[in-house]
Amino acid sequence: MGEKKKNVQKKDIPEKILQFKIVLGDIEPVIWRRIQVNDEMNLRTFAVSLILAMGWKNSHLHEFIIDGKHYGMMTEDRLDDMPMKDETKYKLRDFSKDQLGKFIFLYDFGDGWKHDVVFEDALEPEAHAFYPRCIAGARNCPPEDCGGISGYYDLAKKLKNPDPEEYEGLIEWLGGKYDTEFFNLNVINSTLKKTTAYEKYGFEHDESAGDTIFEDEDVNCGIGTAKIGAAKKTKRDRTSY
Repeated sequence: MGEKKKNVQKKDIPEKILQFKIVLGDIEPVIWRRIQVNDEMNLRTFAVSLILAMGWKNSHLHEFIIDGKHYGMMTEDRLDDMPMKDETKYKLRDFSKDQLGKFIFLYDFGDGWKHDVVFEDALEPEAHAFYPRCIAGARNCPPEDCGGISGYYDLAKKLKNPDPEEYEGLIEWLGGKYDTEFFNLNVINSTLKKTTAYEKYGFEHDESAGDTIFEDEDVNCGIGTAKIGAAKKTKRDRTSY
């Protein structure tokens, strides 16, 4: 009797990896990231990946505009404004190369952050690589709720030439020293490995997010002072949508 073959479970490897360049609009010098993601990723998870790669805290609403159509979170107030497609029902592979060629990603409708997203390449996955991942970029993401582009420029100016009476309060509001030029791939990719946790807790407003997401990753969210590898847990406020 022949030897019975063992059933070996094949590791789940994505069929294609898509590479995008993301540029934060209307800011000079340019703030940008280059990321690689699984083509089976839905738009919700892609949004979280993009948000974390840029350095946002995932604490506001967002929206894609692809080929003239709007995709986002199915909230009643947004549906009243315009027709919106449910981003969880569409995967990147559902769109053609032309549709993904260049599109818009909006984050925080109050501050109005517009990102230009450009499709660069479709690649074969690397066997031991973790996706999503960031492979290049430049400069720090603006702090959340800083007042949009004009608020960002005003903040950068105040930090460059600080008023002693104002500086302490500014740093307290920021939660630490902020460096407009800070950029660290290791920190960004450490944060991207928590994409699933950010997606779950960030959108469900679950206060137990602090049990999964560590304080050291705040360094990637506009504040460049935390130490990589710190394991101090923190609660996150997810109510400021």
